[in-house]
Amino acid sequence: MKKVPIVMMMLAALFIFALPAQADFTIGGITFADNAGADSLISYEGTYSNNSTGVLSAAQLQGVLTDGLVSTYAFLSTPSLLNYVNLGFTNNVLVNGPGNDLALFDLGDNAIFRLYSINIGGSTQDFSTTFTGITTNTPENITYNINVALIDLSSYGLAEGASISSVGIFIGMDQGVPKPSLAFIGTLQSVTAVPEPSTLLLMGSGLMGVVVFGRRKFKK
Repeated sequence: MKKVPIVMMMLAALFIFALPAQADFTIGGITFADNAGADSLISYEGTYSNNSTGVLSAAQLQGVLTDGLVSTYAFLSTPSLLNYVNLGFTNNVLVNGPGNDLALFDLGDNAIFRLYSINIGGSTQDFSTTFTGITTNTPENITYNINVALIDLSSYGLAEGASISSVGIFIGMDQGVPKPSLAFIGTLQSVTAVPEPSTLLLMGSGLMGVVVFGRRKFKK
């Protein structure tokens, strides 16, 4: 009769310890929830670099765009209209809520702002960054302006409450000098991704097996 309570207690403990610690952070005067940034590089086209590393590998490019830091960045070595990065949101999916839903940050100087073409759900629109009034120091100890473009998913025709898990950014739209330096992409409206029911069932079955096996072994 005590098997079910034991299993339920183990499941509850598992979910409690699996929950990530919540720690809000601020970039350019905008506060983001924990894990609000893009966390995977799905695909990309072009050669990307920064001043501290030089040409970036795929792993390095993913690192600077998903590390939650605005001081690390990537710019196109050879700007082209065809170059892009496709970033995924797996921990927190992007949701269309009231007001702006997505923030794109780049680094710049001398009030030079960059144009990005952003693809969401098969639709593409152009956005230009503006100065946030805040600066940052990069790893090579250079001070840059933090610029931001704010995107409302309603402008893409998404219904309120609709969610997406990836964003395509054509980074070579502006071919001026200095080149665009993409730094951080974060969600302003998001929901934490939860395990699928099949995953929960598998976890529960595994725990039940552990309990039953332990009781049988104890009786022996």
